[in-house]
Amino acid sequence: MQFAIREARMKDVKGYHACLTSVALERKHIGFVEAPPLRDSRKWMKTALDARNPFLVLTKGSTIVGWCDVGRREREGLIATQRVTAAGFVSLAGPGWAAPAIIREQLRGAPNLARPADRILSELEAGRTTDSVPPELRSLFRPSVQPYLISWFRYDPAKEIAKVTVPVLIVQGSTDRQVSVEDAHYLKKGDQQAQFRIVPGMNHLLKAVPDDDGKQLASLSDPAIPIHTMLIDETSSFAMAADQRRDVGRH
Repeated sequence: MQFAIREARMKDVKGYHACLTSVALERKHIGFVEAPPLRDSRKWMKTALDARNPFLVLTKGSTIVGWCDVGRREREGLIATQRVTAAGFVSLAGPGWAAPAIIREQLRGAPNLARPADRILSELEAGRTTDSVPPELRSLFRPSVQPYLISWFRYDPAKEIAKVTVPVLIVQGSTDRQVSVEDAHYLKKGDQQAQFRIVPGMNHLLKAVPDDDGKQLASLSDPAIPIHTMLIDETSSFAMAADQRRDVGRH
């Protein structure tokens, strides 16, 4: 039975939720040991789909065996900072690698998809569309979306951050299980002048949470768990200093 990738739909939420639980039990890739309540998974999926963020599911037959949901805020922030008058730019848990590298890594465990996907990715990275797309990859690489992918793939976060001319602060949590400290270090290579902060004990939700399965899970739904105080201190100090520098430059 072959794997296939397609766009997620709201009716997939139960299968997505079951897959999320299975992955959580592996205790390797996400910050909890069981899925959040189904209602929370439904809310998360609806928010992502309403925002038109990429949300794909990997199926084997009729069973969902994997997923990929992508937030695009970091890229938009980097590009916007190059085009508007900004006092500074803060990267919070931003990926360090370009989208093609992330997609290749996500497909590495499905060889029947990884090989043809690598060929297609190479074409798109070269700025060329391709009609040779296997049915199981059409939801990801269908012809209508290829121009968008070509435009997206041009942006490498580490290269884009090097073009930012205002002060930059890169912040990454040490207990983030979605974006790694290695991502932050790679991003820093793009801007050696950027301020760089690793926040001990901050997870992907920017909360003060240790690297503990149960506490990582609780952070998803417990509003009493606070935003990490070091994050607040560092970002507020950076923002005030950047704004003061801009004010001085106007006089």
